[in-house]
Amino acid sequence: MMKPLIVWALRGMAACFLAACLLFLLRGRGFSVMGIGNPHPFLCFFLGTAAAMASYLLQEKGPERKFRVANLLLMSFSLLMVGAVGEVGVRMYLQRTQGFNSVQQMFNPNPDGNLPTDSHHPLLVITQLSDNKRLIYELKPNLDRSFGHNKLVTNSAGMRESEEFSLDKPEGTLRIVGVGDSGMWGWSLDQGNGYMEVLEEELKKAEGLPEVQVLNMSVPGYNTYQELQMLESKGLAYQPDVVVIGWCDNDTLLPFFMYSRRNHWTEPGAYFLSLLINRRAFLEKATPEVLKLGDMPEGSVDAEVMQFAGEEGVLRSLQMFKHLGDTHGFKVVVFGPLTRNIRDICEKAGVEAVNSYELKSSNPPEECLTFYMHPRECGHRLLGEFLADRLLETGWLTNSN
Repeated sequence: MMKPLIVWALRGMAACFLAACLLFLLRGRGFSVMGIGNPHPFLCFFLGTAAAMASYLLQEKGPERKFRVANLLLMSFSLLMVGAVGEVGVRMYLQRTQGFNSVQQMFNPNPDGNLPTDSHHPLLVITQLSDNKRLIYELKPNLDRSFGHNKLVTNSAGMRESEEFSLDKPEGTLRIVGVGDSGMWGWSLDQGNGYMEVLEEELKKAEGLPEVQVLNMSVPGYNTYQELQMLESKGLAYQPDVVVIGWCDNDTLLPFFMYSRRNHWTEPGAYFLSLLINRRAFLEKATPEVLKLGDMPEGSVDAEVMQFAGEEGVLRSLQMFKHLGDTHGFKVVVFGPLTRNIRDICEKAGVEAVNSYELKSSNPPEECLTFYMHPRECGHRLLGEFLADRLLETGWLTNSN
């Protein structure tokens, strides 16, 4: 009688421990039971498997038990092989697709020939080091290629534009210059479908406006300070009447490329098991580390870049935008999903703000990802139309020309 009870007790323990492990797998993070928190997933798996094996072996005697031991050994060996293949596969994938936005790779004399274009963010194939150390990098000029399965064209000035623009603004023309990052640039969109292109399309339909030109000078990964540098070093030459700053929540962070590429072949720990049962730990392993200024390749970045991170850096950058606008006679408008603190920063800096969150009242389709960092094409359509309406309502366009 005792033996069946022990077998069933072991089965119950196995079920509990393996259920805990499954919960880790589904949640991707820890949990607590009756105040006893975060049992280790590896321990749960080990104890559950050991209890299951013990109950399995206790059921039989003699030759039958030997047969079951052989089966367990074979199963254990198979699990080890699956784990080993999974570990190698995960590390190989990360080594092949991650870290290709590191500063070290930017100094590769031929990055396009050495980077796999199936990387999630293979920006190095479309960017180059900038002579302006405060910009760090910029788009390559005269591109005509696919990028992330989408059409990408840049003009001779390195803008994501299919046409050329003269530095001398044609008489009677209203010029709007956009500086931003991947949201304004049109990440995962074909050429011509971003909200700045929609803005130009809508304004050209409007009555009472002169000829309109919208120049998209955004670059993926830029923060507010780099956008300021883009305007100051290149955008001012085009004599803008209005400057639109595309806002994104990561604009308070350091520039996108200030990362160090990890060697995932030599990193300690179990990648495959972390992927299955502790995704937070896996993301920590997979995410590139931000380099400190002292670790950057000498001469690649102006030290001033590091002083403009955080909300205080955004405020100082916007104050400098405002000064440029007052000096050169153009209106500065920050556009995007603006939280209360960012709206306060805009007010302190004295720049105008157009908050795309106002579109929530119209219940835009969720699939458009209108307020996400990278909206889909229908989200860009909504944003461009909204921005056009707001610019027309304020009268800034007629007063600028």
